Amino acid sequence: METERRFQNVVELTNDWVWEIDENLKFTHVTIRVTDLLGYTPEEALGKTPFDFMTPDEAKWVEAIIKPIMEARQNYTFMESRYIHKDGHEVIFETSGNPIYDNVNRFIGYRGIVRDITSRKHAEEKLKKREDELREKTIRLEEVNNALKTLLKHRDENKKELENKILSNINELVLPYIAKLKETHLDAYQQVYVEIMETNLNDVLSPFLLKITSKYLSFTPKEIQVATLIKEGKPTKEIAKMMKVGKGAVDLHRHHIRNKLGLNNKKVNLRSYLSSLS
Repeated sequence: METERRFQNVVELTNDWVWEIDENLKFTHVTIRVTDLLGYTPEEALGKTPFDFMTPDEAKWVEAIIKPIMEARQNYTFMESRYIHKDGHEVIFETSGNPIYDNVNRFIGYRGIVRDITSRKHAEEKLKKREDELREKTIRLEEVNNALKTLLKHRDENKKELENKILSNINELVLPYIAKLKETHLDAYQQVYVEIMETNLNDVLSPFLLKITSKYLSFTPKEIQVATLIKEGKPTKEIAKMMKVGKGAVDLHRHHIRNKLGLNNKKVNLRSYLSSLS
């Protein structure tokens, strides 16, 4: 009796609700913890079944699981179920139980414990909801990303189409007439200017000029002109004559070009470097 009393005291002190049910699934014993978890006194719970504290759908679902277990006299561990508190709110329990027998080994019911996992389940559900929201956002972002890729592809295709159209127009509508003009009687200066015009038109279409204008946007038009002539192998004296400026002006443009290309104080041939951009 003393051992039983001590065991009873320990059971009453636990945070879990300890219970016993008979073979008809009616509570024959419940600890005071039932009041904290469900709002009912032990006296109110005695004689009732666990299903009396569930919604009809939940009771039907749990009964379909638990009855075969009890008929087979099996242990069960941590079965999750949802109860309705006396004040109407839902509580979620985790239950385990073992069959109990009398002194002649006759089955008389089950003994088990109930643990409140409501807070944990709500946290898990909140986390799952957040994960679902993030998954939806990820899907939407992927859709937007794919749409942007499609738009960029169309833009690049349109850009390429425009470039090809410009190239075709210059080749068909401009360069042939420059070639005819070069066959006429031109003086030396006119011949130089026609060659410069032809060269610049070709450079407009060349990868070199596209690179140098996109990569080095701080180049002035004069610096671009000087850089183009240097790449073609023109010496400073000839460049000065073609541009009708002094040699010192061309040297200053060279210095600025090297500086903007990061080549000052480096033993790098300017013409070779510019040719590498083609």
